[in-house]
Amino acid sequence: MMLFPPTGLEYVATSAKGLTDELTLLDLRHEEGFADPEKLMAFISGRVDILCVGIGWDRQIDQICSMLNRVPDDITLVVGGYKATEKVEEFFKACPTIDIIVRGEGEETIKEILKGIPLKDILGISYRENSTIINNPNRPLPDVDTLGTPDRSLRRNEYSLALNGIKVMNVTFDAVLSARGCPSTANSAPSA
Repeated sequence: MMLFPPTGLEYVATSAKGLTDELTLLDLRHEEGFADPEKLMAFISGRVDILCVGIGWDRQIDQICSMLNRVPDDITLVVGGYKATEKVEEFFKACPTIDIIVRGEGEETIKEILKGIPLKDILGISYRENSTIINNPNRPLPDVDTLGTPDRSLRRNEYSLALNGIKVMNVTFDAVLSARGCPSTANSAPSA
C-alpha cells in the first residue's frame, strides 16, 4: 500500500534548497520509469553528487540494500529514516556504499553536510572512519514550530489510497507534521 507521502524526506529536501545546484525528490514507490535498476543507476550516475535515501520500514530491506550497493563510489550516499536510525550497524554492514547515516531528524543535519562541515562536528550522524563506525552525539529534536513548510512542488506525483497499484478512491490527500520523534525509541539511537 503506497499511502503516505515521504513527508520527512520532503522536509529534508526543502532544507537542502539553496545549498545545491539542482534538487530532485523521487518517491521510488511511484516512479515507474525508475523501477528498472539500470535506468535508476543511469540517472544517478549522470547527474548526482549526493544521494539521500529515507528508509522508514523493514519492507524490502534486501532490495533496498542491493540497490544502494550499486551506487557509484564517487557519489556521497546519505541514509536516514526510522529504520536507519534504529539499525545503524546493520545498514553499514549490509551496505558498504553508505557514507553517512542520519539518526533522528535530518533538516539541520543535511544543511551541515551540504555546507561541508567536518563529519566529526555534525550532531546526529554515524559514519565510517577507516573501518570504524563513528557515532556522533545525538542531535536534539527540533521544536516542530520552528520548522518551515515542506516544498510540495518538489513532488512528482499525487498521493491517494491505492492497494496493489489500484486506486481505491478518486481522492488525493496529504500529510502534516504535528510532532517529532517517537517517545518509545528516543533513547535507542547510538550515542558517542
